[in-house]
Amino acid sequence: MTNTEYIPDVGLKTAMETVERHKFAVIDLWAPWCYPCELMIEVLQRVISHGDFSEYRIMRVNADQSPEVYERFGVRALPALLGFHDGALVGKKTGYFKEEKVREFLSSLAESQ
Repeated sequence: MTNTEYIPDVGLKTAMETVERHKFAVIDLWAPWCYPCELMIEVLQRVISHGDFSEYRIMRVNADQSPEVYERFGVRALPALLGFHDGALVGKKTGYFKEEKVREFLSSLAESQ
């Protein structure tokens, strides 16, 4: 299992409460059986360890423990990143992607209104 020191693993209720309280929030949907999910968390950790996105609240939600996320957010595959700006879902990406694309995704949240 990957060390998630920088990115807490929380339940959906806690994640949504966090989304409502912060200007920028990202939920990383994952599952224990999903190898690309483990790769994605490593990329996310590298990106946020540089401090470029310190105002963002990033957390993980286990989709197996919160299966309602599939319907609620229209997710069809894992891993999935859900990006929120001022409590509104403004971005969604599914699948594994590299550090540059993660940075672009996070930056795009600040540009959305």
